[in-house]
Amino acid sequence: MWISKLIYRIFIGLYHGIIALASPFNEKARLFVQGRSTQTIKPFTEKTLWFHCASLGEFEQARPLIEWCYKELDYPIVLTFFSPSGYEYKANFPLAKAVYYLPKDTPRNAFNTIKAINPQAAFFIKYEFWFYHLSELRKQNIAHFLVAGIFRKSQLFFKSYGVLHQKMLKGFSHCFVQDDMSLQLLREHNFINSSLARDTRFDAVIKRSETAFSDEIIVEFINGQKTLIVGSSWPKDETIVAEFTKHFKDLKIIIAPHDVNESRIKQLLKTFPKAVLYSNGIDKRAAQVLIIDRIGILSLLYRYGDICYIGGGFDKSVHNVLEAGVYGKPLLYGPNHSKSKEAKDLIALNAALELSSKSGKQKSLVLLMNEDFAKEAGQIAAQYVKKRAGGTETIIRYLLEKRFI
Repeated sequence: MWISKLIYRIFIGLYHGIIALASPFNEKARLFVQGRSTQTIKPFTEKTLWFHCASLGEFEQARPLIEWCYKELDYPIVLTFFSPSGYEYKANFPLAKAVYYLPKDTPRNAFNTIKAINPQAAFFIKYEFWFYHLSELRKQNIAHFLVAGIFRKSQLFFKSYGVLHQKMLKGFSHCFVQDDMSLQLLREHNFINSSLARDTRFDAVIKRSETAFSDEIIVEFINGQKTLIVGSSWPKDETIVAEFTKHFKDLKIIIAPHDVNESRIKQLLKTFPKAVLYSNGIDKRAAQVLIIDRIGILSLLYRYGDICYIGGGFDKSVHNVLEAGVYGKPLLYGPNHSKSKEAKDLIALNAALELSSKSGKQKSLVLLMNEDFAKEAGQIAAQYVKKRAGGTETIIRYLLEKRFI
């Protein structure tokens, strides 16, 4: 066990060291280092509910549970993030009393963090496994839960040498997993502190889709024409979309990039030199491409699309396909979607098409511009999302029955 701890400490030290070295040259690395070096976690005298998320995607999984706790319970909510792409967007989240970066995972930091936050219960979302913070929660007999967990056979939890990971997993008061395969895998390896609660993002996207929203700029730009919404795009996605503009002259395209910093917007304007920016108050009806240069509205914008292209499928992994699917929209995305169960499911159900070969890209868009095909694909996507709601209610019921909150 001590060897595993030593390797873990070395890994954590190297990881933070590499990010520190990269910080003068990389904005996210700079925010990662600067955010932790300048923050002070102020102590709470009253008990809190602590939610920890890696980034923005995991926050959306936590959101339905956070909203219920805020409305129904008297505990202040403390929110922590590992990544700047979560913290920077949610530093002023109104339901939280405090929002912080998770400090470097060391025994001393874990003790000080948990002493200050003073949690009645802690919720770690999806993939967040930090040995010393989880160990300290266990030492202090503080209830802590894994929410929206998902597991694969290849993970360290199921290897003979994954001692630290196994200890973390067994230490949770309970693990709420997304799918039957994850639950079966846990049970086969004697992790009995687990149950199926599905992915709470289904509840989040359904609630978000029911939010009243109207945008005059978007309506003015679309002007009654067929529209492709491109969400969370990266440069490789945008290169493909640029080809679409050449072959589909009457198609309106709205692009909401994954990052909206100044350099990314400049890059987009080079790729689409005739595009207009959302923030500019000029007439947008004549343009074919509109670039969304602000954050926080993408999930609401999908309702305006006839077809939705989800970015990331030509990089590490496709982004959230549920935000568009909930509106009954047919979907397009790249081939890197093996880590997204719902992305794989929607392709299998013919609710989404994968963009792979060069010739196949245009054929896919042509197919989705067929109204009958698009309508059927969209209906399947909407049904898929709605049938999987209820994960938040399952978790809340368990917490109340066991009197954890």
